[in-house]
Amino acid sequence: MRSADPVPLVVFVVGAPGTGKSTVVRHLAEHLRCVEFLSGEVLRRTAEEDTEIGRAVADRLSRDETMPVALYCRIVRRELGRGRHAGLVFDGFPRTLEQCLAIPAVLDAAGMPGAEVLGLSLHVPPAVSIDRIRRRNERAEDTAHEARTRLRTHARRAADIATAFAERWPYVEVDATARVDRVVRAALVALSRQVERVAERG
Repeated sequence: MRSADPVPLVVFVVGAPGTGKSTVVRHLAEHLRCVEFLSGEVLRRTAEEDTEIGRAVADRLSRDETMPVALYCRIVRRELGRGRHAGLVFDGFPRTLEQCLAIPAVLDAAGMPGAEVLGLSLHVPPAVSIDRIRRRNERAEDTAHEARTRLRTHARRAADIATAFAERWPYVEVDATARVDRVVRAALVALSRQVERVAERG
């Protein structure tokens, strides 16, 4: 008799700008043997396309607006929905309460409706976030003024996201001030504890 396939794992990594989400996601995906989904990178690449979906994404990005759930799901389906994955690690999603509540739709779009969901929130002091954003200086919005604006926006949304996520799935917070290897190690420990608790309940 064929044994049941293992339940795939999907980790959603959230945090303010400058918390190092993308870097942490890459390391987590490697350690967990999962596929990384860097939302910002995928959206910027999509916005360069001369297509209906590309123009829709470009318009949102130009106005610094979050992606509607339906549009985000279309992008996820196009990027991930064709294959089978042992797991996924999302960077930069959810950014709003609406997006958080739509996680089941995102899992469907990724072809993983029965996945085990975990949330990881990265935290650093605002001054550290601003300093990191200014030093990386990759994009035009990476100025101190814009950084403070983005941090205020994140702060307004973060509590609602944390509450809604924790009511539905395991959710852990990790201090991301230290070197990336230490942050990744702390994240892996926190996530493994949550996986064990889920297994015990099951």
